[in-house]
Amino acid sequence: MTYQYVWQKKFPYVSLDQLTLSHLQGGVGLLDPTKQYLRIQMKWIFTLFMTTIDPVHMKDFLTEHFRVISPDSANPLLPFFSKSLRHHAMFHPTSIISSLFAAFDQLGLRFLLDEIPLPNLFHFPLIDMFQTVPPQHWLHRYPRLPASTFLIFDSDTSRLRLKVRHEYSKLPRLLQRLYKDILERQTIKLQDFLWKYITQDVTEDQSTPSSNALASLINQLKAADIWIRFNPRTYCNHRHQSLNSNRVSITKTNMQLFWKAAMPPQARTLWFRVLNRKLPTRTELYRIGQAPNPICSLCNSRRDSVAHFIVYCPSKWTLQTFSKCSVSNKSLLK
Repeated sequence: MTYQYVWQKKFPYVSLDQLTLSHLQGGVGLLDPTKQYLRIQMKWIFTLFMTTIDPVHMKDFLTEHFRVISPDSANPLLPFFSKSLRHHAMFHPTSIISSLFAAFDQLGLRFLLDEIPLPNLFHFPLIDMFQTVPPQHWLHRYPRLPASTFLIFDSDTSRLRLKVRHEYSKLPRLLQRLYKDILERQTIKLQDFLWKYITQDVTEDQSTPSSNALASLINQLKAADIWIRFNPRTYCNHRHQSLNSNRVSITKTNMQLFWKAAMPPQARTLWFRVLNRKLPTRTELYRIGQAPNPICSLCNSRRDSVAHFIVYCPSKWTLQTFSKCSVSNKSLLK
């Protein structure tokens, strides 16, 4: 292939796999297929949480799908807000369920549980029931441990309390240590919204599971700026701004591995330019006298910088918004 490229002037094709695979897998790593795939799943997440009077078949289909997974059939979307509920026989690598959860987690939102009814709180992770947890605490190793393993509603006193040693169904030694951390050592504090259930009698309405338990969480989700302003182009811009602007530091050993790795010369050249942040934009070509002007050759309206090349060029908006706008629920049901 090198002989054909250098001596015969033949240009070998660069496959999509070589462009999207990571560097460790012998690819160029220009695209991040995992992030792009999660971005596509946001279309279905918006469908799931949309509020509309008219029936939406895809929303109904997905909701019933998650109703099978959720331990609370009245709140089928509960697993989105509680990682401890994401265990089911339907979860496998080829299922869209795991991808939807991953795309939802990419939003990076933290939800306040103040208005969640007490019976529904037991489904949430135990670590969320505390204000601060020391970095080295064992709770960080069990982020999916449900609150019901340590908290219990006592029907005799009509109040919430901590479980005692003989009531632990799992991790008895660790939970006993947590018990002492709260009451004796006082290194961990319960969330403020739990004290009203501990110090006051719980009313019948408060002790009854609610079919509208997620209303406050959904309102927080829809009020978040990343939810309101979400679109693929904004997402790409966020990804671009989060990149380190400094030159990549590569050890001598890794650089030798780079030159010895099997890949087409064009891919190697493109990868080297990406590593050194020397993409062949019109601005860069104009600076070295290889272009008549720095204006983008695709849109012919703006200066072609790296940010414009990756995000802002209007000619690329169609590709960025295709997965969100061009594929409708109706077309999928045909």
